[in-house]
Amino acid sequence: MTRLGTSAQVILILLISTILGLLNNLQSSRSIDWVKRWPPYSEVSAKAMLDENVPETEPETGVPVNQETELIATEIMVTGNQGITDIEIATATKIHQYTKDLTLWLDARDEELFLKGHIEGAYLLNYYEQSNYMDAVLEVIAQLNPVSLVVYCKGKDCTDSHFLAEDLFNQGFNNIFVYRGGFDEWFKAGFPVEGELAEAATSLPPQASSESAASRAQLLDEKPPGMYLEHVIRDLLPFFMGILILIAWKKVKARKATVFLSAIVVGLFFIWAGVPKILGPLAFAKSIWNYDLAPPATINLAALIMPWLEVIGGGCLVLGVYRQGGRWVTSALLVLFIVAVGLNLLRGHEFNCGCLSASTYFTDQYLVGWNDKYLLLLRDIGLLVLAVLGVKKIGTETRLEWPKP
Repeated sequence: MTRLGTSAQVILILLISTILGLLNNLQSSRSIDWVKRWPPYSEVSAKAMLDENVPETEPETGVPVNQETELIATEIMVTGNQGITDIEIATATKIHQYTKDLTLWLDARDEELFLKGHIEGAYLLNYYEQSNYMDAVLEVIAQLNPVSLVVYCKGKDCTDSHFLAEDLFNQGFNNIFVYRGGFDEWFKAGFPVEGELAEAATSLPPQASSESAASRAQLLDEKPPGMYLEHVIRDLLPFFMGILILIAWKKVKARKATVFLSAIVVGLFFIWAGVPKILGPLAFAKSIWNYDLAPPATINLAALIMPWLEVIGGGCLVLGVYRQGGRWVTSALLVLFIVAVGLNLLRGHEFNCGCLSASTYFTDQYLVGWNDKYLLLLRDIGLLVLAVLGVKKIGTETRLEWPKP
């Protein structure tokens, strides 16, 4: 193979990743805008933390509001709203009860969660796969001609409803409510739902009983903070490998087989992490936004190019083609990840990694109290040690070399 300097290899990997990322977005059914107007993280998180107290009585007299007054007040609010307005459960229930013929409810979650349970009368419009559902939703809108839209997702920690509302607003819909509490809050409160959970809820205690909310939470399969055992093992394994290599650094670095093995481990890890991001660029873009570090105008482009850097850099390590360039690229990405995770841990910022799939394949054993962010940091440190084990200085020429038997 033609010799190529390490710096030239890095440039070539960057160039190919950029071209593939841009071309893939042009032909993909899940294409995203090149530049998206991502709202400031502080703005969305502040909305999620607000508490809205909707009075159940008229403030002037203290007299309970009757049904006719509620109907008139709710209709005025629904028809007079402009732009995007966040609402809490008290307002959401009034809108659902009194203005069904004026509003259309949209569920921003995925199809699996929607089929399991959704607010009565809602239609599916998954934020990450809008193109798959938008035509059907537009047909319903044309048929029902609602005055306003009500968007929700899983709960207050889920910002997908806010982002979906922004997208709908940019498409010309000018009367949108975002129900912040989401489906989980609605279901636990005992309000009307459809789907599998609706049938399961018929055997629960009455809505007013103290056992009702707890029983409904069990049906939602809510878990306290923690991790699955499978994910703990997955994250700790690279860390302990890195520690062992550091302990015996000089001996290990001199062994071609060990250097070769480290390249394979890092390469496979990056390919595993990069492919889902290529298939779902919007979800990865939201993860980048969630770190609250990148300039908003660069988020979508980073979400398109970075996964290809991971896959191509990892592929170079696995295949042995331009392996030095692959080591430099993956090492640089790991340093970037470590800095981003570390800064957010230091400032106590909650974020979703967006690194690997949260699915489990081998075990569903759940470990309460484990902090995935700290394990994420340890994992990336271990992978960085593995990545730099065979790194040579920039400019060093290299070619395809497999370890001798």
